[in-house]
Amino acid sequence: MKRTDLAAIRASRRRSRLIRFVVCLAAVLLGGGLAQDQFSFMPPDGPDVLASVLEACPTCEVVAELSIQERSAEEWQEYFTEEAALTGRSEAEVLTLISYLAINFPSTGVRDLATLPRGGRYLVMMNCQLCHSIAIPLTQTRSLERWLEHRRTSPHDSLSLNAVQWDTIAHYLTYNTPLPLEAIPEELRMGAGGY
Repeated sequence: MKRTDLAAIRASRRRSRLIRFVVCLAAVLLGGGLAQDQFSFMPPDGPDVLASVLEACPTCEVVAELSIQERSAEEWQEYFTEEAALTGRSEAEVLTLISYLAINFPSTGVRDLATLPRGGRYLVMMNCQLCHSIAIPLTQTRSLERWLEHRRTSPHDSLSLNAVQWDTIAHYLTYNTPLPLEAIPEELRMGAGGY
């Protein structure tokens, strides 16, 4: 195949991915039901689990008070365990929650759940699809160290994410993947074979 043909194919794929991304982003930002349904296969992230935990825990502090505290993941787990707030939660949910809190808190400006720093699920949806199918990160098995190393490879090193956001993504993917390919809607699998 000629070099110009390959370049045209790659450009077409980039346009297709960009269009898919813009449509998904618009649906998410506009609060469309399609985006919620389209990504409902993804496990909950830190803010999602925290909202659920606080809803079921009348003795827990409110999110604004929690957000100014600095604790390790183990200390967050101890706090919520003492409040009996983790009962019935899966290991993945607990690890996702406590890592999210340890990475993102303390945080200024948090007044309620709507003002929490973005969680791993959201960050994966909004960033991973810029270059490839969301199926790629969601179907891979990697250690936390491997996900953290991944951010230093091209093109990931050019994403405009800060260290906290990268850590949030890496922890989310470590605790919540791999997902079976069949769990991902077919329209989101396009390009799942590679970059």
